[in-house]
Amino acid sequence: MSKLISLAYKSEAQNEIREETLIDILRVAREYNPSVGITGMLLYGEGKFFQTLEGDADAVHSLFNDKICKDERHHGVVVLAEKEIEEREFPTWAMGFQWTNGLQEEEFAMLNAGSNAHQIIGRIKEHMAENNVDMPL
Repeated sequence: MSKLISLAYKSEAQNEIREETLIDILRVAREYNPSVGITGMLLYGEGKFFQTLEGDADAVHSLFNDKICKDERHHGVVVLAEKEIEEREFPTWAMGFQWTNGLQEEEFAMLNAGSNAHQIIGRIKEHMAENNVDMPL
């Protein structure tokens, strides 16, 4: 088994992403990810995706390179950060979800620039937990 990592990336939607498409993306992730030990969080809004994937490095890299990077629903995939982790930020989430329209402008700008992506996504998770916000979709 390889090391436990967290990989955060951003991308832009190829076309307008409808809610049905997001539901399908999440359904597939929530079915597949537990089988390979991957957890994480997906953010979407204003035509931009931000996602953090956690798990065994080989499994995360395989999902990212073989599926995510080849998905034609988005383009401009850029890794914002990758780091080895001791424990997961999202241990029980096969794939959490949140719209980015709830982010403060500064947080959205920092995510888009790639600054502190892991910390910002972690703060969003904490906010959701503190305020009992259910994951939509």
